[in-house]
Formats: sequence, structure tokens, C-alpha cells
Amino acid sequence: MSGSSGTGNGMVSFFVDEYSSKSTRTGTITVAGQTITILQRGFTDLSLTPDSVEVECDATNMAISVSKTSGASISAVPYVSWITVGTVTSGSYNIGTVNLTVEENTDNQARAGYVNISGTLLEVSQKKCRVVSSIEYTNLKGGAHDNPLQYTEGTEVAFTPAYGVTGYTFAGWTPAQITTDMMGAQTVRAAWTANSYSIAYNPNGGSGTMDATAATYDSVTNVAANGFTYAGHVFAGWATNETSEVVYAAGQAVSNLTAQSSGLVTLFAVWEDLAVAAPTVAPGDGTVFTEESCTVTLSCATKGADIYYNIGSAPRATSRCLYSGPFTITDTAEIYTFARKDGVNSDPVTKVTITKRSLTLAEAAGAVDLAFTTGGDASWTPVGDVTAASGLSTRSGTIGDDSETWIQTSVAGAGTFSFNWKVECEEDYIAHEAGWDHLAVSTNGANGAWIEVSRIDGASGWQPMSITFADAGTHTIRWTFVKDGDQEEVFADLAWLSGVTWMPRGSAEPPFPEVATNAAPEVVTAALSGSADAGLAANVTDGTNYNAFCEWAARVKGASGSAAAGAQTVKESAKAWLSYALGADRLITKEPTSEDVKIESFTPSSTDGKFEFTVSVKDVNIGGGSVAEAVLKENLKKVLGIEGAASLTPAAFSSDNIDITFDTPQNGKARFTATPPSDAGTTFFMRVKVK
Repeated sequence: MSGSSGTGNGMVSFFVDEYSSKSTRTGTITVAGQTITILQRGFTDLSLTPDSVEVECDATNMAISVSKTSGASISAVPYVSWITVGTVTSGSYNIGTVNLTVEENTDNQARAGYVNISGTLLEVSQKKCRVVSSIEYTNLKGGAHDNPLQYTEGTEVAFTPAYGVTGYTFAGWTPAQITTDMMGAQTVRAAWTANSYSIAYNPNGGSGTMDATAATYDSVTNVAANGFTYAGHVFAGWATNETSEVVYAAGQAVSNLTAQSSGLVTLFAVWEDLAVAAPTVAPGDGTVFTEESCTVTLSCATKGADIYYNIGSAPRATSRCLYSGPFTITDTAEIYTFARKDGVNSDPVTKVTITKRSLTLAEAAGAVDLAFTTGGDASWTPVGDVTAASGLSTRSGTIGDDSETWIQTSVAGAGTFSFNWKVECEEDYIAHEAGWDHLAVSTNGANGAWIEVSRIDGASGWQPMSITFADAGTHTIRWTFVKDGDQEEVFADLAWLSGVTWMPRGSAEPPFPEVATNAAPEVVTAALSGSADAGLAANVTDGTNYNAFCEWAARVKGASGSAAAGAQTVKESAKAWLSYALGADRLITKEPTSEDVKIESFTPSSTDGKFEFTVSVKDVNIGGGSVAEAVLKENLKKVLGIEGAASLTPAAFSSDNIDITFDTPQNGKARFTATPPSDAGTTFFMRVKVK
């Protein structure tokens, strides 16, 4: 032996001498207090078949064949408890059999033991026990597979592919298989790849080419906008075959049109015969105007259609009759129109009659229920007057020196007579000397003589004035503009009258009483009480907006457009708020439909990412009612809804998706600048509606 002493880890070597006896001998060695038994086989003339055995973990019976040269008996002694010797037989020719039983190995470790058969050692090895563990398959997406749900540890299991998931192709398992070194429960995850496909487009009678759209299963893709043309037809949408109806709109968001990998879906253009809409003439048929001129605007609901018009007879499709923008008429006119696109005309030719009628003195003065007469050296005349609150006034006639011109009206009973007046003439700076140029208002006295109530001169600007009559009877009010004999060439020498009202004693309050600019909201609400349109009180909430509304109400025309509607008519109008919010020059009588709202133009702004819109509302002259610009812009925000979306899905549209800045209306149309969100893609949709 070597290494007979020492400390710590080490190795002890020993040598066993040759042994020539037939019997087996044993010896022991003590190392670090541990006894080690050494077994040495003796020389033998016996052979075993097999000379060593490996068995499974199950209980096993086996027979060992023994061959020997002598006739001695056969003995068998096991050295481990889990091997049992059964019958031992000795046959002829020195051949015998030893029957052994190996117990089941229930440990998770292999083991080995020996049996001494007549001095010869038989080694018996037994495998560890079989451990069966579970296999869980995840991310199957509703698909199936044919793989086992268990495996025996120490063995390999190869997996077959999963299948049966619509729109997906199986991409493999993780882990790829069960290997011999795996132990315990295993989780195996399936991987899938969404199938890709293409959407192709067929012109279906039209012409042109379009690229296919790439799509992926379970992902949203937008159907392409139409790129085909078909003379005399209008694209209506996309169908799934040549003869079916529209299934998808251009730009519509779609998904899962096919589940096939590398599949192809073909959409077919659906065409409708081009029906060109008849042009819309604004103002409409039957309109009566009293101003010096009337601006006429033509529009057509058929996008891209040319409009042809003529006054007095049907137009021809020539450049001379081609409409290029608003035009002005100064007298009664019959306007004939038609539209054309792709060789298709609107039918029939439409005729609109717009009539010019002279204003009456009563209309211009603002008191249609009173009778006015005029006289002197020249007559007063009704005129359009942008300086007057109503947009109308009566103006004195042109007179020379030492001349006068007057206008008068009469009222009956007690009450308050109010009006606005102004004059432009030389200024009487010597306290109203009788002979200087001036405008005077007088009433008839008891004996028929005129009694001057007040006078103004110089460049007065519009001034309010009221006269109260306490007694019954008829009261005549006369306004007289007088020029003296001095030749003053530098003045206009004219007088104006407007805003005449007569409030008999005991009559109701005015429809819209005066309030201060800084009036509290509750004061404004009270002033609007009784209005037929609840939208007024809901949206006109401060004194500034209220006063702007009252100025508009005083001059807005009735639905026919022939004369001012009057504040009481405005109060009784169910569309007073909409009319005011759009700044219309006449009362709107019906709610505009989606077909009435039209995007006239849409162009990129000079600022990147912004777009400029022009929008019209049928039969409405937006901004024509001369509402203050700042108030009008705020009102337009409340009634024109501008919404944006990344797709044509109706639920996707929202005003939160877009920023809007309103500009001053022009030619009866609203104008605004729209800014889509910075993260909007290459396709973004916008729509306009009246709220």
C-alpha cells in the first residue's frame, strides 16, 4: 500500500497478489476508519452465459447457463438483497442452470450487484426507475396537434407540427423536442406566422391600372382609392365579383379578406351611370332684392362638373357661357343653367328668376307698418346703407342753397316714437342759428303749426332719438333737411333716417331689450327668453354677442329676401340661432341636410401639414348678414362640425382628431384651415357637417 498516512483529501493505492486457488477469497483494508472489503475470484474452470446482465427497472426473472469441466455441484450466492437465487440445476455434460429474480428498482438511480456462482462472479446491472412527466402545449390559438401529453424521462420525443389555426401558418415549437437530459413537467410553446395576402383591383369595364395592396391576416388594411376611369360613369365602390353591389368603400378599413397564405383577393370596381346634378343658384328662385345689385353664385353637387349659364335664354356648352365665379345682376333676371361632366348633361335646363324691386321708404326706415311721404325741393329715397344697423336707410334728396327736403310719417295715440338719424353738412357753431344748414325733427302742433323738437348739424354720425306722445290723436313727425344760402362745396349736404319704431303706450316690451356689453349671463338669458329657438340662449351668453345678435336681427331679411324680417319675426323663428351663427343675410327656415353642406374646395396650405377648406351651405349666404368678424368666427365653430379620422369607419370620426382655425367667410362660403394630428399617416379623412 502507499499513502498510509496524511491529512485532507488524498488517494490510497493498494496491490492484490495473484491468486491461483479455485475458491474466492476476501480481505479488508481500513482507510480513515472505513473498512473496505476486497473480493478476489479464484481460478475456475466454470463459465457463465451470459457472463453479465443489464435489466430494466421492472422485476425480472432470468436463467444463467453454467458450463463446468468437473462434475462438482453448482452453488449460487447473491451479494445484494435485491437479487434472489431460485432453483439451481445440474444437467448432463456438466451444464447447469441458475435461476435468478431481480426485484423492481423503485429508485431514480441505476444499481449493480453480484452473484457468486460456484466461485465465478456474475455482475447484474439494473436501470433506474422510469419517471413519466407531463407535457403542456401553449399558444395553440384554437388549433390542434397530435403529440403526446407525457414523456418518460431519459427518452427523446420528436414533435409533429400543430395545425388548424385560420389565417396562420405553424412556425415551430419551443423547445423543438424532448431530449434525454430533460426532467419534470415541460411547457412547449407553439409559434405562428400570420398569413400574408394581396388585394388586387379589377376595372370591371373601366380603364387604367392599379397596384395591388399588401395585407396580413388579423391586421387592418385600407382598400385603395379608385384609380380607374370610365367615361360617363361614376365610381361607386368595390365589389367582390363583376356583378355584385358595393361591398367596400374606397379607403375603407378591412381585415381578413382571405385566410390563405399568399392568397389573392380581387375587388371589382362598381360603376354607376353618371347623373349630373342640376346646378344650385344662390339666391334661389323667387328671390326679391332691393339693393342696387345682387351677387349670384352657382354650384353643383357633382364633383368636377362644369356649369354653364345664360341670362334670358338657355346657355350653350361654350366658353362664353362657362361659369367661373360669382357674378352680379342689377335688375330682374331669368338665369338658365345646366351642368356637364364627361359629356353628360344635367337635365333639364333649370331656370331661376331673381326679381329686383325698389325699396319703399317704410322698408328703408325700418317701419313697414307706417306710411311715409316726402316732399320739398327734392324727395327722400330708400338706399342700402352699410353704416346703418339694419343695412338700410332713407336719404334726403340733393338740394341747392336756400332749399329744403323733408320726409314724414304719422302715428296715433300715446306712446314712444324712436329713430336713428344723421347729417353731413356745415356745422352750426353758433348754437343753432335758424338759417344754417341742419336736419330738424318736428311734430304737428294743436293748430297745425310745426313744432321743432330737435336738430343736428355737422358730421353728426348716427344718433338715437325718441319722442314721447302723452295724448291721444294723430301725431305727425317730419324730418327736414335745410340748406342756407351760403355756398359750402366741401360737405355732402345730405341727411339720413333709419331704425324707426313706434311703441304705443301699454304695448309689449321690444322683442330683444337692450343690455350692457358687460351684462351678466343671466341678464342675457332673460333678454332672450321667449325665443322660439332654444339655441339662442344656449349659445349667446354674453353682452357682446347679444348686442351683435340684436344688430343682426334688426337688418336680417325674411326668408323671401325682399325686406327686413323684423326682430319679432326673428324671435319667433325656430332657426334664429343657426341663421345668426352662419351670419346669413336672410332667415333660414329648414335644417340643412348632409347633401346641403358641400366642400367647395380643398387645397394644401402654404404651411406644411395644414389644409384650407371652403364650405357652402345650400341657399345660405354665409357671412352675408354683416355679423362682426370675431363674433362670427366664434359662432361658426359652434355650428360647423369638422371631424377627422384615419379611416372611413364612421365611429372613428371625431372633432378631437383635428385642429380648426376659422377664417373670414368670402362669397357666401365659410373658410377654415384644418390641421390633422402630427402622427397622422399618409391617408387622413375629414368631413364637415352642420351641428
